Amino acid sequence: MRTMRTISRRGFLKTTALSAGGTMILGTALGQPYRSGNIFPGRIALWENHNATDGSSINDAVVAEMVQQSLVSLTDESNPVHAMESLFPGINPSKKVAIKVNIISPYVPTRWEMVKALTDLLLQTCGGAFSPSNITIYDKIPSNISSTMAQCGFTAEHFPGMVILDESDPDPGTQVWVGDRYLSLSSHIVNADYLINCPVLKNHSQSGKYWTLAFKNHIGSVGPMSCLSYEPQILSLAGSEHIRNKTRLVALSGLFGIYVNGPEGPAQTWNLFPETQTPNLMILSTDPVSLEHWGIDLINRERALHGITVYNDSYCQNAALPPYELGLYDFSCQDIRTNLSPPENVTIHTSGSTVDITWDAVPTAQGYRVYRSADPYFAPDPWNLINCIGETADCFFQDNPDPLLDRCFYVIRSTRISWESMDSRRIGYYRF
Repeated sequence: MRTMRTISRRGFLKTTALSAGGTMILGTALGQPYRSGNIFPGRIALWENHNATDGSSINDAVVAEMVQQSLVSLTDESNPVHAMESLFPGINPSKKVAIKVNIISPYVPTRWEMVKALTDLLLQTCGGAFSPSNITIYDKIPSNISSTMAQCGFTAEHFPGMVILDESDPDPGTQVWVGDRYLSLSSHIVNADYLINCPVLKNHSQSGKYWTLAFKNHIGSVGPMSCLSYEPQILSLAGSEHIRNKTRLVALSGLFGIYVNGPEGPAQTWNLFPETQTPNLMILSTDPVSLEHWGIDLINRERALHGITVYNDSYCQNAALPPYELGLYDFSCQDIRTNLSPPENVTIHTSGSTVDITWDAVPTAQGYRVYRSADPYFAPDPWNLINCIGETADCFFQDNPDPLLDRCFYVIRSTRISWESMDSRRIGYYRF
């Protein structure tokens, strides 16, 4: 079931103020006329499935289903192949796709199962005529790291006919100014028509470089390789013509994750996800800023549960501002689509001035939020909590509305960590 959070009126106004004809106008970035693969600014598909992992094992079929469903939700297309084709406009059998993965940790790399689900869909585009030889999967690993593509599952057996490289192969003819130096961009990106960025849910322990998500993933796309600072280096790199314009999808691998002492260590136990102690999720977006913000927020929330320092993400905020303008940072402007189910069988019983509301439990929900309005068509606002009258961990809520109100309408949403489901069935009553 596809679920989505209805964008708030405030968020809608903010978004439409920046848009025209349905296309986000983010101005210019780094002096370049605006072109971008970010066709859905602020839209996130956040998909979780407890069956994706069993200990260290991965259920390929579940992962593939997660990819397919989240792509359909992200694009509003009727099926995952159409979703892929909508993200890669003009795709034909001669086009080339580069996929940047992250294999610096052999324990928590970009999961090959997620990438395979993406490439399987790519091969079904163009009526099934897209050639595997036009797909390049790559990363560049520092000389002091022993992790390899094959060790992380990126093999010819899993990706037959595709090009798999553990070298960024800098193109000396394409250099990018990153604020203090020129770097040569990977020929894999330069020669590609489209780019998929596949980071991992990990923190970074190096001082001043606390995250290694969508933006930092591209230090493996340049040469000479070094651990660049966020500003202006990494953000300038992300805003460079080839990366900005060709990135059609950012797919965060979050089946496992690292929230402390990353990025090279083993997977860690996450208290945010008590059912399996691992995130078991993936986040897909065309917006690197929105996706980065969600990844950082999850890591920070987990760190807080362990009493570990929570770091700010000012670089991510700045990525949304001039001169970069790479996406939307503000949660209230974002359109979050998730497979968290809404409550069903919502009923109300009135007795005098008291309204009792009940509903069926949602297995993965950690709580429920109750919204009320005299307007039957109101839109719940999860960020400003307008019309929110309470939260509960139970499947029951008792309300005592103003007796002067002649009608009330209720919507219940399941909640989990920091996201909500779509609306339950609306239910209300009139006083005569």
